[in-house]
Amino acid sequence: MPAWEAVLTCVIALLPAALVCAAVLVPLSIAVTGSAVPALAGGPLAAPAAGAPLVAVATTTFVGRSAMRSAAATPGGLARAVS
Repeated sequence: MPAWEAVLTCVIALLPAALVCAAVLVPLSIAVTGSAVPALAGGPLAAPAAGAPLVAVATTTFVGRSAMRSAAATPGGLARAVS
């Protein structure tokens, strides 16, 4: 579940980021080239957009597994195993 939350967070964050970039790049492109479509290469833009969810999932999975392997904290200190 944390991995899905990480992916959804990245996807939701990429939408406003794309809108902000478009709000800046479209007027600049119109002023410079006369066309509303910015002349940008797709690879450098797609790499961070595709890499962000991958890094988020890897980080969330690593931290989640590390947290689940450690002993649970209780108000009196660390929990003891009951046998």
